[in-house]
Amino acid sequence: MIDIGAITGLAQSIGAIRKIANAMLQAHDARLLRDQATAIDQLVSEALQRVIEAQAAVLAIQQELAAALARERALEAKVTEFENWDLEKQRYELKQVSPGAFAYVVKPVMQGEEPVHWLCAGCYQRRKKTILQVTGYVGPLGNMAVWKCPVCEGVIRTVTP
Repeated sequence: MIDIGAITGLAQSIGAIRKIANAMLQAHDARLLRDQATAIDQLVSEALQRVIEAQAAVLAIQQELAAALARERALEAKVTEFENWDLEKQRYELKQVSPGAFAYVVKPVMQGEEPVHWLCAGCYQRRKKTILQVTGYVGPLGNMAVWKCPVCEGVIRTVTP
């Protein structure tokens, strides 16, 4: 991988060469013949043009490298996110919480001090941990809880004793 510090140092060196060439252009010896001074001026001008082109190339490389580093950091974050999810998902198992109603439930050995909760099965499949919320009770006896996912708005109903 290219060292960004080395590229920065190269850019600074090229900038110093540019300053030297400018100084040479401004301070050429007055004793030189007019033709010789013109030839030197042309050479220094050409050298300055090449330095400017090199600086532009270095700047483009720096921008590409910065973009590549940003992509690398984003990918590393994504890998960490996947690794964290793999650890978290091991804590849950799919359960039928009521006839026809499924949710991911924390395994009893993994619960610890955490309160009992259910995760939305749809969000879980999309690698999201979304806790289902009770939004009300329905049914002729009011004994059916309505659970809703706040993210995907999925709904399940469970019969309460």
